[in-house]
Amino acid sequence: MVFIIRSVQDKAVGLSAAGIRAEENKDENARDGAAMNWLWVAMGGAIGASLRYGIGLWLFKPQMQFPWPTWWVNILGCLCTGIFLAYSQKYPALQQEARLFLMVGLLGGFTTFSSFGLESFQLLKQGAISMALLYMFSSLLLGLTALTVGFYLSDWMLNQT
Repeated sequence: MVFIIRSVQDKAVGLSAAGIRAEENKDENARDGAAMNWLWVAMGGAIGASLRYGIGLWLFKPQMQFPWPTWWVNILGCLCTGIFLAYSQKYPALQQEARLFLMVGLLGGFTTFSSFGLESFQLLKQGAISMALLYMFSSLLLGLTALTVGFYLSDWMLNQT
């Protein structure tokens, strides 16, 4: 009787251990996937931030009063976001890695909304109210317009095939 109980207990422990190992493997695979997701975002972010920096250097002129480099990066980033949104809706099977790399990483590192806020604040703090308002409203209006144009133009082109 003790042998039978012991045997049943061992099998139960063995099943529990197998279940735990399966859960541990699932957790390990999830951790590996999460680590790769972070890597996709980091790689895209490094490229996006480098592009943003390069464009800033290229467009910056010391005599500028209006923050043109950030303004152009925001508008271009919104246009690219609209284009990618159209593609991701047309092709929903687009891999999550591509979305993480392009949208979260590359465009997240490239677009500069925090810089937009800082530069708007600096213009306001310097008393350049008109320039600050022009900068803020034109960035928002043209950014949304660029995103809309990017989306509908891409959507139209994708549906031509």
